[in-house]
Amino acid sequence: FGSVWKIRRLEDGLFFACKSVVYSGMDQQHKEQLVTEVNVMRDLQHPHIVRYIDRHVDKKNGTLHIILELCQGGDLAKKIRDRKRQGRLFSEERIWQLLRE
Repeated sequence: FGSVWKIRRLEDGLFFACKSVVYSGMDQQHKEQLVTEVNVMRDLQHPHIVRYIDRHVDKKNGTLHIILELCQGGDLAKKIRDRKRQGRLFSEERIWQLLRE
């Protein structure tokens, strides 16, 4: 769980997603799961999976910030919500394309 923010790197102006997770109130098992999640994301390299960039630990506030590739079009859930709001359906061809990705 966590919040996701759009951030910009000052040195070059590139945009990224930052997933912030407060770990200070977590028990040891959940902290270990969080570490595992970060390690898996770091090691995954696939064209259809959001790319891990970096992570920053804010010990003072007990927060982990995971820096990820920014997907400008949003995620699948956003695409579904947008279509539903517009009263439009995905074509069968588009659904299969999304599933293959």
